[in-house]
Amino acid sequence: MNGIEQMRGKAALVTGGTGGIGKEIARDLARTAASLIIVGRNASKGAEAERELRASSTTCAIAFMQADLSLVREAHRLGR
Repeated sequence: MNGIEQMRGKAALVTGGTGGIGKEIARDLARTAASLIIVGRNASKGAEAERELRASSTTCAIAFMQADLSLVREAHRLGR
């Protein structure tokens, strides 16, 4: 079973998915059949990353959620 098949029907959450290594991980996950949630602090960078990843994937459901995970209240809000 390949990596794409292993991710079918699963969900992945990537923090810092708007740039750097987080975005590269999100890009790899977008090639699978998983549902992908990208979390980041910057709404405009998040929207751009979501748009870019959706354009490169036809099998992955992708969403961006804005949160600053250095703040406890933001982590709680994200978890709801």
